[in-house]
Amino acid sequence: MFEFKTDFGMIRYFENIKLGESNYPVYKGEIKQNGKENWITCAVKKLIIQTKKGDMRINQGVNIFKKLKHKHVVEYYDSEIITISNKNYMHICMELFDASMKDSVDYRKGIKKEKMGKNLDQIIKWLQPRNKFIILKQVVSGLEYLHEKNDDKNPIVHFNLKPANILLKMTNNPFNGIIIV
Repeated sequence: MFEFKTDFGMIRYFENIKLGESNYPVYKGEIKQNGKENWITCAVKKLIIQTKKGDMRINQGVNIFKKLKHKHVVEYYDSEIITISNKNYMHICMELFDASMKDSVDYRKGIKKEKMGKNLDQIIKWLQPRNKFIILKQVVSGLEYLHEKNDDKNPIVHFNLKPANILLKMTNNPFNGIIIV
């Protein structure tokens, strides 16, 4: 377990529980707000910062991410740059989900991963062909929000939309459970 303090509170994550990895690893973690008793389960993305220009770009991205508030865009909790073995890493703590669309495809192919949330069976049942339009509508809603969030000269564009980045969460209303990251 790796734990560190931020202005918001405390973040800890478990390097032995990797939720995924494309360009950067994502781990299961927890965050506790200053003055609160309970830890909230979250996902922690660990980005290595290799250059000053890379540091600027990551910080710009985090500053934009902090401002995003939409029911179909993953929620930002906190972030912090930590030096580990003489390397700087940006740790971004965000909302945790039960699975991704890629997980649901793998599950149907018989590939059950340990990291998949306990609600995956319910999600798979809900992901019937008749609900695909609802899923598409939610993804478009999130993308539309991103494109309109900044000014016309600098819209936020998602350059890596793929099944692994369409996240699923079982909620009381599954029609609100699709999020893009």
